[in-house]
Amino acid sequence: KRERPLAAAASPRTLNILFSLHDGWEPSARQSFAGLAHKLTFAPIDRTDLSRFDLIVPLSLADARFLRSQPDHIRAHMVPLPNETCSALCHDKPRLNETLIAAGFGAHVPPMGVDLAPPFICKPTHGENSDGCIMVPDYAAILRLGRALERPGLFRQAAVRGEVEHATHFVMKDGRLERELTVSYHHDASLFIKGVAAQPPVARVLGPCPDAQTLTAMLRAIGYNGIGCANFKMAGGRLQLLEINPRIGGSLMEYFATFLRSLPQAKPSRRVSA
Repeated sequence: KRERPLAAAASPRTLNILFSLHDGWEPSARQSFAGLAHKLTFAPIDRTDLSRFDLIVPLSLADARFLRSQPDHIRAHMVPLPNETCSALCHDKPRLNETLIAAGFGAHVPPMGVDLAPPFICKPTHGENSDGCIMVPDYAAILRLGRALERPGLFRQAAVRGEVEHATHFVMKDGRLERELTVSYHHDASLFIKGVAAQPPVARVLGPCPDAQTLTAMLRAIGYNGIGCANFKMAGGRLQLLEINPRIGGSLMEYFATFLRSLPQAKPSRRVSA
């Protein structure tokens, strides 16, 4: 409620905003902008006249990659996102983990390896939205799942126990955490994969990042600039990173309008095309 007037004040003129297509995300975005004058369009980015829009919001890594290949006058209207090198690093989950460990964040990255004892999670090396992740809670699950755990493109990472998983949506600019909103998912089990668990979260709670200092330092270490989403748990008071998504996270969509005042395209002093 506090943010909506600020969002309106940040961009007093009506913005023409293009979102790329993503299954199930449009209703939340429209709910976020309810009562605001901005015009929303949801369409395939690669088949749309991009010059008509003041703000372009890619909702997938492929759409972001397509926009980075466009001329400067088009890219100037894209929501701030990390460059292709940083995006590729975040999308390669084992390489991201290894990079952060080498940068001194080993205490905040759950162990990886083929010889891990359960509980662990088999994750796709490259993946989005928890697709293809497999929770392995015990040795019986190893026997039951069998060859499914040996599929090419998977790696194993220790599962972090805890009933709460945090999704911190952020804007990094010049090494500073300029904006953040954390959605905390409360489950009734300590081992789960958000979005694919048998039972939905018991509750979602909005609040500040429980360890913004560590998260900021990790993002700074990989040269992250732009909007993104980090998923993690807190174990023993210590941040345990699950992934960094170099794009807008799904749970931000219903609050996206409140992020407008942190985006350069929405600043009153910025001239954008009609």
